[in-house]
Amino acid sequence: MRLVRAAIHHGGAGTVHAVARGGIPQGIVPHFADQPYWVCRIRDLGLGPDPISISDLTTVRLAAMMRQLSAGEDFAVRARALGRRMDAKSGLRRAGDAIEWLSSQRF
Repeated sequence: MRLVRAAIHHGGAGTVHAVARGGIPQGIVPHFADQPYWVCRIRDLGLGPDPISISDLTTVRLAAMMRQLSAGEDFAVRARALGRRMDAKSGLRRAGDAIEWLSSQRF
C-alpha cells in the first residue's frame, strides 16, 4: 500500500534515489550543485514534470506541479517500474540475506 502519491523536493542525489526506489513520481525545485543534473534525469526518464526553479516558485506553480503529479498515471507507472527494477538489484537486500544465511549456518 502506498502512503505517498508523489514527492516534491529539492533534487539532491540521495532524495532522488530514495523517491525513485520507492516507486513514487517526483517533482523537483532545484537550488544548487548537482540538482539540475537530477532534474534532467527525472525528466528524461518520465518520472516527473518539468522543474520549478527556486526563483520562480509560487503557490500557484507548486499547486500546478502537484496536479501534474497526481492527475495522470504516466509518471506513476514509470516510477513504479523503476522502483521495482531498483529493488530487484538491491545490494543492501542481498547483503542482508547473505548475513542472515551465514548466521543460520553451523560451521
